[in-house]
Amino acid sequence: MLLAVVLLVTAIAISFMQRNAHRTEEAARLANAAEQQATLLDNYFERARSAILITAQNPEFAEFYEQPGSRAHKVDAQIPQLLDSTRALAYLESLYPNSIGEACFIDRGGTENARVVRGQVAPVGDLSPDESGNPFFDPTFALEVGQVYQAEPYISPDTGEWVISNSTVVPVDGRSQAIVHFEVKVESFRQAAAESAIDDDLVIDVVDANTGAVVLDSREEQAVGAPLGEPNDDRFEWVVGTTDSRGSVQMDGNLASFVRIPSSIGNANDWMVVAVPESSEPVLGGTGPGTITLAIASVVLLLIGLFGFRATQNELTKAALTDGLTGLGNRRALLADLENRFLASDPDLTLVMFDLDGFKAYNDTYGHLAGDALLARLARNLGDMAVGSATAYRLGGDEFCLLTSAPRGQRDTQIADAKMALTEQGEGFAVTTSHGWVSRDEAESADEMLHLADKRMYAEKHGRKGPLDTQGRDVLLAALEARYPELLEDANELVTLATAIAREMGLDEAATMQVQRAAELHDIGKVAIPDSILRKPGPLTEDEWAFMRRHSEIGQRILDATPALAPVGAVLRAHHERWDGSGYPDGLTREDIPLEARIVAVVDAYHAMILRDRPHRDKVTPLEALEELRGNAGTQFDPDVVEAFAQSLARVTA
Repeated sequence: MLLAVVLLVTAIAISFMQRNAHRTEEAARLANAAEQQATLLDNYFERARSAILITAQNPEFAEFYEQPGSRAHKVDAQIPQLLDSTRALAYLESLYPNSIGEACFIDRGGTENARVVRGQVAPVGDLSPDESGNPFFDPTFALEVGQVYQAEPYISPDTGEWVISNSTVVPVDGRSQAIVHFEVKVESFRQAAAESAIDDDLVIDVVDANTGAVVLDSREEQAVGAPLGEPNDDRFEWVVGTTDSRGSVQMDGNLASFVRIPSSIGNANDWMVVAVPESSEPVLGGTGPGTITLAIASVVLLLIGLFGFRATQNELTKAALTDGLTGLGNRRALLADLENRFLASDPDLTLVMFDLDGFKAYNDTYGHLAGDALLARLARNLGDMAVGSATAYRLGGDEFCLLTSAPRGQRDTQIADAKMALTEQGEGFAVTTSHGWVSRDEAESADEMLHLADKRMYAEKHGRKGPLDTQGRDVLLAALEARYPELLEDANELVTLATAIAREMGLDEAATMQVQRAAELHDIGKVAIPDSILRKPGPLTEDEWAFMRRHSEIGQRILDATPALAPVGAVLRAHHERWDGSGYPDGLTREDIPLEARIVAVVDAYHAMILRDRPHRDKVTPLEALEELRGNAGTQFDPDVVEAFAQSLARVTA
């Protein structure tokens, strides 16, 4: 009888252990979901800012005011510059037909010059005489040129839908004369959150951090005429006054994770993304069937004897410390091992956290079974390389960990091997990893080590913004392709040439990526150059050349609006500078010109010479183009870059 009671108590204890392990894994899953959704919505805001800035760069908006006559007369007459402005608004809507409900061109006095609603151009008689009372009007004029105001949600007077406005000013002679503005439906934000949810059993709520009100719920469509979000949902009052950017809380007996969307100049929305389980956790949530069976059969096990009990206890304890999918130690095992090794004062102790990049897309494309198989393969690779003092763990979801006591000289090699072990590529997919590490001498406790490593991992993940700096990049390339598809084709070829030079010159991965982005986007400023100039069949006049030369500065302004691409903006500005200082726009010389810009200048010139005939000269052979580059090395081009280009071409043609 006594042994049966002992067995029952043991079963209950193990049940608590398994439940705690389950809750730890659940916390990681919720945190990952909230982090991903916050990044997605932050990117959504970023793309909207990029779209309105690109649109406002169209010269027709400013040229409308430069034409003679009163504003009202020019609107009534529908002068060509206004028609071109209206077409620019309609084109913007056509890029995102399911997201944008309205686009407008509004005078500083409040009167609309042009409006497009769901692809339909508003007649002159329907234009609003006064938009100055709208929530976006005054705040937009308070911003500097090149900044965007994104208002809190309001009901559009034209579509009746809940929207968020995106507005920027149009400068004329140094004065903010007008606004270019479009409205993004709140429902499109909700759809983006719902469609990219990591797990079907999670609910994503976006909450106003200043009021606790639910702005959108991933399960509930934002219907026209209905209140915003879930007005009667008061579960999130705790967010008011919260200063933490991320964390976990208990809500109605369930664990929930939250992440604050980063603030940006001009964005009036202070949003918190909260990931919540769709249903309450069962009483025995996380308790394995073996544990429940053990409790029920405790009396029967009395007959088995003490030795059989001990074997079962050891097996269950091991199971509570092991990840069921991969066989690696789980988060509970890591916490125990980290605490023990930290207290042992191991001077070489290092904790490395890993988070997979691209796994969500793989899982969505190939299904959960294939995703689980991939996790198992990567875990096996990581376990195989974790030898000696290194131990591998899976913390849940797509997060892994390495605990090692390798000397500092071997630590970097171990980390590189671990990143390689957690990488897999195939046709149509690439799964890589972000990481963050911390050594024992940087922290006062095991918990602090875990916090620092996790923080550094997410800093790398979000600082990189994905392997292609996708934040804002897609909308820029879409705009370039839609207006000048031949320029995008040229850009793709320039990326290949520029990458070859970067590798020939021994640039590191980050610098090589900077060169690639600059080559890809070097012509983005030309979206603001009128067709009459860019496609002119004959030679350009001096005034036209002056306008054309503005494209490098325009390109910088466009990229500066996208934080992940802002460093590339300085390269775009300088890619028409010359080695001898006679270039534009700043007259930089020699090494004062960014190396990336010097590389783009060489491949841009080479490609232009071999690609097609131009008004002032015929195209030449690759060999002739290379000889001309060498002839201008030291005056127009950096001699070292030209030589590296020649060497890279020789390798290809050898």
